[in-house]
Amino acid sequence: MDQDAIRAQLDRLRAGFAAELPQRLAQADALLAALRAGDGEALTGLRMIVHRLHGTGGTMGFAALSDAAAALEATLDACLRPAPPAGGCRRDRGRAGGGEGGGLTVLRRPRPPRSRR
Repeated sequence: MDQDAIRAQLDRLRAGFAAELPQRLAQADALLAALRAGDGEALTGLRMIVHRLHGTGGTMGFAALSDAAAALEATLDACLRPAPPAGGCRRDRGRAGGGEGGGLTVLRRPRPPRSRR
């Protein structure tokens, strides 16, 4: 395969990834809704989707998506550990992957309380 053929194939793969992105984000949003409703198993499914967005997004040239997914993946990994972060995991109002097609609500570790001086 020559350079032009490889480039054309990568362009097709990128276009396919971009076309499937709204569906992947919708799946992640559905899992997040299930998690909010008390379905603890949804956390593992959400983590898998975010992991794929992290890896494939980076490979396909979607650096901002990959970076946001990497941060969310690290948080989800912490929530899946046998001993979750102190204070547990909580939902925050932060958004990742916004823009057309919606976004994911980011799970973040609680911040430690500020000391009052």
